[in-house]
Amino acid sequence: MSGDQRFGPEGNFFIGNWYGQEAIDNDDGSCYYNTHHNFFVYAKTGMKNDFNGHDNHHHHNVYAFISQGMGICGNLPGHADQFYANKVIQVDSEAYARYDCACNGTTCPAMPDKSIYTPDGTMANVCSTPLATRQKRGTDVGTMVGKHPADMQIIAWGRELLGLGN
Repeated sequence: MSGDQRFGPEGNFFIGNWYGQEAIDNDDGSCYYNTHHNFFVYAKTGMKNDFNGHDNHHHHNVYAFISQGMGICGNLPGHADQFYANKVIQVDSEAYARYDCACNGTTCPAMPDKSIYTPDGTMANVCSTPLATRQKRGTDVGTMVGKHPADMQIIAWGRELLGLGN
């Protein structure tokens, strides 16, 4: 299935009340979802994919006040998940991603160009590797980490993303 045949949520405002586990749960074989231009508020994980989910793309989303941006399983070669061009506002300074870091017999996810925001502007290492080292190796290229933006800025990002104007 090519990128133009993907389907998925677009242009939505999701609120994960009562401890939403994931913003979008792509598991149990979910595949070829193209989740983009959504505003997610509250959840444990932004993009979640396990139990043989694969080929899911999350991009151009805002994930506000979550624990981690993504938590996914390993994918067969040629069936990588992608998590890029997202804004992730985390409730703590833990790593934004959890996945099979060795990618043994699997394809590592594509994860460029994200903005990760934490309370203190720092983030724990993903796969026990500092962000600068990951970027030198070609992973997380274009990803930045900064301090939480003001609430009004987060709301403005959501309004812009959903085409609501100011």
